[in-house]
Amino acid sequence: MTASLTVVSRRLSTILIPAVAILAASSLGAGCSTVDNDAAARVNDTELSPEALTDLVEVLGQGEVTNGDAVRSTIQTWVLVEVAGAQFEADGTQLTDEEVAAAETVLNDGLPGFADLSQSTQDILVRAQATLEAINGITDGAAFVELATENADIYIAPRFGQFDSTVGVIPLAVAPTVADPAAADAPAAG
Repeated sequence: MTASLTVVSRRLSTILIPAVAILAASSLGAGCSTVDNDAAARVNDTELSPEALTDLVEVLGQGEVTNGDAVRSTIQTWVLVEVAGAQFEADGTQLTDEEVAAAETVLNDGLPGFADLSQSTQDILVRAQATLEAINGITDGAAFVELATENADIYIAPRFGQFDSTVGVIPLAVAPTVADPAAADAPAAG
């Protein structure tokens, strides 16, 4: 099974299962930024504006723009695509025109209302679809995503949650996991 943005409109529970499963299953040890700005999220120098996030949640979260899980899932998908894209670029790999055209065809054919979306939202979704297909073509996609995430500077606006290196975007009320077991045993300050 390959990842596809088109299944989002049909079944929220099946969106991007292979690629998102890679993200969740990999041990993601990214550098997390604490820069405070208006971006909903940022990976390296690429920002996701609140407006673009709303547009993406409309599509990927089946319009549930006030549902925290839908918003965090959309941000997590965006982060996956951005870290993978940055790693492809670092590796000297670019999406081909054919891969981009195939992704656009998949979305035009399978995502109702795709042609009615703003050009910027279409561009984000086409790049996401093409990138996820490229990840699916890698023998060890989980290792690729892990490396990509380790190499990325990831920022999530606190109003949407925080990035946890083992599970992705979580609500602020959820304690992040501890990557270093010794740190978990350390006495609390205060």
